[in-house]
Formats: sequence, C-alpha cells, structure tokens
Amino acid sequence: MRYFLFRLLITAIAFLVVAKLLPGFKIDSPLALFGSALLFGLFNAFLRPLMVLLTLPLTFLTLGLFI
Repeated sequence: MRYFLFRLLITAIAFLVVAKLLPGFKIDSPLALFGSALLFGLFNAFLRPLMVLLTLPLTFLTLGLFI
C-alpha cells in the first residue's frame, strides 16, 4: 500500500510538471490531479500484467530484447 501511494504521488507530480510545460494540458483542481493519477495508476496496475502476457511470444521471439 505504501508503494502504491508513493507511485500515486510521483504520478501526480509528473502530471503537474506536464501541465506546466505543455500549454494544451490543463489541470483544474487538485482533486482532478489526484483523480487522474489514481486512474492512471489503476490502469497501470491491471493492464500492465495483461500486456506483458500478450506480448510474451514477441519477447521469446526476440530473446528478451524489448523488455
């Protein structure tokens, strides 16, 4: 749980930096910032293992070159 909260904070900071650097990326409130970081973290937690599993044949074919 501590690791997930740490990653959530790092993701929120990264979104904040992107919002400052890119003029088209805007964050309206801190709730939107942490909500988007939470959503991004949940997608990463659940979709990453699935994507690793789906790309496993490519990993074997390239002898792990794209890991």
